[in-house]
Amino acid sequence: MRSWVFGAGVAAGAFWAGLSAQAQMDDVTMPGGEKKAPPAVLKESEFKEWAAKPGAVVFDLQYKGLTDKEINQANSFWGYGSQSPKTAFIKSVGLAKDKGIQFHLPLLRGSDEGFLEYEGKTAKAVYLDLDGDGKLGKGEKLEPVGKPKDENEGWNFVSPDFTATLADGKKVPFRVMVRVNFYDERPQVMCAPFCFWEGKAKMGDAETTLRLTDGGFDGSFVDFGRDSIALVKETDKHNTNWMPQSTLSSLTCQDKVFYQLRFTGEGTKEKPLRAVLCKDNTPTGKVEVKMVEIAAEPKLRSARLVSTETPSILFDINGADMDIPQGRYRMERGNLAFGKNDASMVSFSNGPECRIEAGKTATVELGQPKLKVVAIEESKRDSTMSDNKGEARTSFPAGTDLYLDLKLTGKQGEEYGSIYGRSEKGEYLPPAKPHLTILGPDGKEVASSDLEFG
Repeated sequence: MRSWVFGAGVAAGAFWAGLSAQAQMDDVTMPGGEKKAPPAVLKESEFKEWAAKPGAVVFDLQYKGLTDKEINQANSFWGYGSQSPKTAFIKSVGLAKDKGIQFHLPLLRGSDEGFLEYEGKTAKAVYLDLDGDGKLGKGEKLEPVGKPKDENEGWNFVSPDFTATLADGKKVPFRVMVRVNFYDERPQVMCAPFCFWEGKAKMGDAETTLRLTDGGFDGSFVDFGRDSIALVKETDKHNTNWMPQSTLSSLTCQDKVFYQLRFTGEGTKEKPLRAVLCKDNTPTGKVEVKMVEIAAEPKLRSARLVSTETPSILFDINGADMDIPQGRYRMERGNLAFGKNDASMVSFSNGPECRIEAGKTATVELGQPKLKVVAIEESKRDSTMSDNKGEARTSFPAGTDLYLDLKLTGKQGEEYGSIYGRSEKGEYLPPAKPHLTILGPDGKEVASSDLEFG
């Protein structure tokens, strides 16, 4: 039995019609050849050398755990499910299985299973082994912070400060928040870092706040490309409960000026973090995305550029009108807007490389996508055993359940993802239904049907 999928790209309609790409490979090349990034954390002697450079700005950072009055500042929620049977800590809680559910929190190394106690759609308590001793102790039973106003609002729980042990054995202060939602009879448990490192210094004439948040939920706040940074002047802090953040990069921008960013310290109470910003005078250029031979050319809504020469340097750009220091970059992912009033959008990933030169605009031409369908036996697709691992094939015995992986890949190797359409009223339109036709060995149709969304 052979299977094909037709019509999966119908949602794009005229958007993809006649698309092609003619980029010169001297300017646009496939990903590869990345170099090692410089260390984020310097030795104290190296940090002093950076701090002594003309115009350098040093921030002495302090740890802060958020409170139940700052619930809206949690912005990175993680859900892990449960990874193991009853642990010593879960047994010490002393509640039966029908009183709640376990959930996993990898940050709590050595005793990483928590427990949610609930009844109906009421979350009563959350239990976390914050000191890792395998026993329920003081401060490890968390009571809910207030009560949800309606069913769409979650139950929130905030831990006290505790000491988290990182993968390298370093012990750092930390605080977590747990949110519980009841979308059906069974609760969904999500966890979030609920703390940050922050300091103030004068940049030019303006008092400026630098804040680091843990984007990887691993206890580290200084991982380039993973954690987040906010760099905000006091005069721009209109909302003290929220600060605009960007992904942490070793080359960052403030008021259209670029700075090299480095740290020292361990992020512990004994050795807090310090940051230094040194002005970078690398000439800049711009980048634009062009998709050729279509009536309504899409516009670049957003994209992430990652330096292939120094991969700790990355920029999240909004549109094409942004200066970027010259060098070679890989367009890791992005979103293109198209249609009337740019109301519709298509995402892409694994984009090509481009070279940005001083005073010039680099053009990256994308498009000419082709649909690739890979069929894998459903029962084997998640297997990790080498002798039972599912392999892509073109024929299967009758009655086999198949998993079809569809990829829309452009000429430069970029992979197109979700296509969202919106009506003139701004309402999201569901994508067109893909159509599946299955042919037997003799080429005759065995089955045919539209696939339902979701």
